[in-house]
Amino acid sequence: MESQVEKLKVFLNERFGIELPKEMMLVEHQNVIRLCCKDLMRLKGKGFPGFVAGRIRHGRIDVKNEFFQIVGKWAKKNVVHLNLEEGKQFVESPFLEKSLPNGYYIAKMGRHILGICWAVDNRLYTRFVGKGRKRVKNTIIL
Repeated sequence: MESQVEKLKVFLNERFGIELPKEMMLVEHQNVIRLCCKDLMRLKGKGFPGFVAGRIRHGRIDVKNEFFQIVGKWAKKNVVHLNLEEGKQFVESPFLEKSLPNGYYIAKMGRHILGICWAVDNRLYTRFVGKGRKRVKNTIIL
């Protein structure tokens, strides 16, 4: 039987063409999949090294958006390039009108990876909605 880590690796490779660098690894521990650096795994310390990439619930992997913000830079396919206006709408609205075949995509604006999204019926949905995010204007105080 294929492990959840192997299923995630296959999904990343088949859908996005992502292969993790040799020094990085995915580890499953207590229904949590973590992204770790192999060198950190050798250190003795409290807790478990790496950060949560996703949680296993009811036999499915609920992958975190932050995980895709890190590994998305290695995606070779199914990347949606957004302009500034589309990027703003992507993080502030429930969906973005975009003509794409149904499926999962990685959203990118310029050199920034915004995260995972999915297209259904020419609409692009994201996990940014409902987190109470506020737009902040950068100001310089002299």
